[in-house]
Amino acid sequence: MSLDIQRILEDSIPEVEDLVDRGLLSKDEVGAIISKRREFETRVHRFEVLKSDYLQYIEYELNLDKLLVKRKQRLNVKRKGPGDVACIKRVNFIFDRALKKFQGDVDLWVAAIEFAQVKHASSRISKLLGQAIRIFPHREGFWILAASYEFETNKNVAEARAVMMQALRVSPKSETLWTEYFKLEFLFLHQILERRSVLGLETGEEEPIVRGDVLKIIYRKAVEAIPESLEFRLGFVREAEVFETGSSSNVAKVLIDFMLSNAKESFGSRPLLWLELSKRASSSDEAEKIIRTGCTEHPSAEMWEMLIKHAAQGGDTQKVRLVSREAYELNLLSENAAGMWLEVLTSDPQPPRKRTRRSSVSNELDDLDVDDLLDELTKRFPTSSRIWAIKCQKHAGAAISAAGKVRAAESLPFWEMVIKEDPDKLYMALTKLARQSDAETVIESLITRILDESKLPSEKILTIEKKALNRVPLLPILATLNREQLAVDEKRKLLEMCIERYPQCKEAWKLYIAFEKEGRDSKRIRNVTMRAIIALPEMKDELL
Repeated sequence: MSLDIQRILEDSIPEVEDLVDRGLLSKDEVGAIISKRREFETRVHRFEVLKSDYLQYIEYELNLDKLLVKRKQRLNVKRKGPGDVACIKRVNFIFDRALKKFQGDVDLWVAAIEFAQVKHASSRISKLLGQAIRIFPHREGFWILAASYEFETNKNVAEARAVMMQALRVSPKSETLWTEYFKLEFLFLHQILERRSVLGLETGEEEPIVRGDVLKIIYRKAVEAIPESLEFRLGFVREAEVFETGSSSNVAKVLIDFMLSNAKESFGSRPLLWLELSKRASSSDEAEKIIRTGCTEHPSAEMWEMLIKHAAQGGDTQKVRLVSREAYELNLLSENAAGMWLEVLTSDPQPPRKRTRRSSVSNELDDLDVDDLLDELTKRFPTSSRIWAIKCQKHAGAAISAAGKVRAAESLPFWEMVIKEDPDKLYMALTKLARQSDAETVIESLITRILDESKLPSEKILTIEKKALNRVPLLPILATLNREQLAVDEKRKLLEMCIERYPQCKEAWKLYIAFEKEGRDSKRIRNVTMRAIIALPEMKDELL
């Protein structure tokens, strides 16, 4: 090993002599550099070498290179020599050894390729990309990087196309590769059309490539490989929309219509598709007609919700009422749509009098009582916090029913309403929440908010803390320790209870030790500290 290190250091003698001859380094600085390199080489030649050893070595050489560049500019040294590129060669040499040692480290490969790109080392970029693809054939990023390098840097469309086709043979189910291949071909087509436009040449609309035939083939092949995903097909639409302006706008529009038509054949019942179709409408009324067509052809709660959202976005509350009532009558009103409808009804309780031909809502619905509707919708959607919140605004007494029915994670505002009216209900709240798996955050918030605002005697606080301790060990204690009405002994009793229940909790022990330190009783501090070390030996160095 020492011979290898010596040989590597001796190989750097010509570059160092060149830097000294040109006045860029002094002999003392050369000694320091050689010593530092010897240290790094010793580290990277160890049997158990770390990746960080290589990265620190690279960082040192890059910083040295920056220093030499600045010094050369400051001293106005014009003469060139082998020392000018020595640092870059050394960094590449270090990268090569690191990649050999940590061949499966993707981040290391990416860093080496990025460094080569920064230095515009074309042959090295090609070499590294080829090696990375052989080692990681299913890593899409390396294929895309290679194709992008061929297309953008080497201006070699044929090679870029060959790279993407080879990548798709290796990973035919990759959505990213198909989308990037489509993007590559569209960029190439866009460049052709832009060039012809600048030169004043005919676009040649009869040419297959100009008509977008190649792009259609790629899309069809992609759909054959991945037929089950609507989102995948809409990804091609997103890529084509980028080219809707400029010379390729006509091709983009034709392609988008073709792809949406194709998607409609397979996913006509999906609301997402109809939403995409409505976005391409020229006006709000046309978009509404498209969504309503989807509601008629493929009626579902999600489709009607989309229609109600469209009306709400337009700010037409009357239309929201009418469309919501249609969905209600068809029994296709979703939870979110019901919430939007109730918000409109409660903000403007006057029923609309204007009727439309499309509306099939009966006279009984015109006179529908909002309270009756709230009762029915809370039964239909018993866990909807949005609907219960609207009901509680009209009837505060409904809060206790809401708190018990909505999802535990969304129940906090309802429990706060209940406890504000009757603080003793906090016992009931903690009891109910303790049975639910996702209620920790709500319990924490109740302890910190409600207890801090109330003026309960210490006995009740201790009782509440004991109930909460079954679920949340630390936060209740944190809230209690700062409470003036609790005696020191009561606080210590609560801490002992926490330690007894959670002896492996580091934060609980730290909290207990900090509490005793405030009392400045060295005997108690030492006692709690030793108990903590016995329970958790790994805390010994930290506590002592």
